[in-house]
Amino acid sequence: MCGSFLAAQIQERTQKKPVIRVKRPSFDKKDWNGIFFEDLFTEGLSGNRPKKSEMNVEGDRPAGLADGDDAGIEKQAGWVGLIDDSTLENEIKRWQQQLSEQVTTPIKFKTTHQEISEQFSMLAMWFTIIGQYEGDVRWNETADSVRFAFIDAAARSRATDMIAFNSAKQRTEDLTELVRGGKFPEEPNATAEVGDWSMIVDRNPIMGRLELSVSEELKKATASEKDFKNQVDIVMHEAGVVAAMSRVLQLPEMLDADDDDYSAIAEEMLLAALEMKAAAKAKNLEGVNSALNRINQACTNCHGDYR
Repeated sequence: MCGSFLAAQIQERTQKKPVIRVKRPSFDKKDWNGIFFEDLFTEGLSGNRPKKSEMNVEGDRPAGLADGDDAGIEKQAGWVGLIDDSTLENEIKRWQQQLSEQVTTPIKFKTTHQEISEQFSMLAMWFTIIGQYEGDVRWNETADSVRFAFIDAAARSRATDMIAFNSAKQRTEDLTELVRGGKFPEEPNATAEVGDWSMIVDRNPIMGRLELSVSEELKKATASEKDFKNQVDIVMHEAGVVAAMSRVLQLPEMLDADDDDYSAIAEEMLLAALEMKAAAKAKNLEGVNSALNRINQACTNCHGDYR
């Protein structure tokens, strides 16, 4: 009896109740006439439809960028998408001025020779990029000779004797002459082929330049709206420098470049630098600061495991 009662209760609960649906609405053509296109491709669009091979699909626009900004932040195949020719030229002038102030006397050279060696390495890196640059850039024709000379000067400057000092002094004078519009001595053994980037520059001088960029130059230039307005060119310059150096850190021969986590950090820094460059071009301080925070975070993540 009890079993029959429970069975009846279960059957009652599991029986489907009829579903009452709302009647499907109907419209007259006059209700939507002039609102929707009858044929989108003949009435709503103009011109030929693009070919799939010509379409460039991009992700969401990063926070802080102004609408309509065509600078783009995608990682492009070459250096021209990362750093402007004017930035390269100004960066060379920066190192030339610094070397001219440091390579003065044998005594001073002995105390700063390691720093000078790293400066020559950075110059070798920049001239390698100039030699590979896809657009018109100053010193492109002589870049291979300059790169070869500065790789040699960096190696010689690891010593502190007079031979090392004289070599550094001569190469500093050669660079000064080049910046002034003169010719750089041709190196007969120089080649356009770049085999191993780790033989051109190592991570330490790049990290030093990154710290200068993030902790000093960009920090000062973004301290306030007024500072940003007066120093937007510096922000543009440093953003290009950070982007290019982030690319170098990912090149196959560089230390830890085969580590996926390390490469991801360098890639994040590169993309943030391009976001900063686009935001600076749009005079958008909020976007610049957002990108700077991403760069700082990438640096923090890197130092935790790879410093």
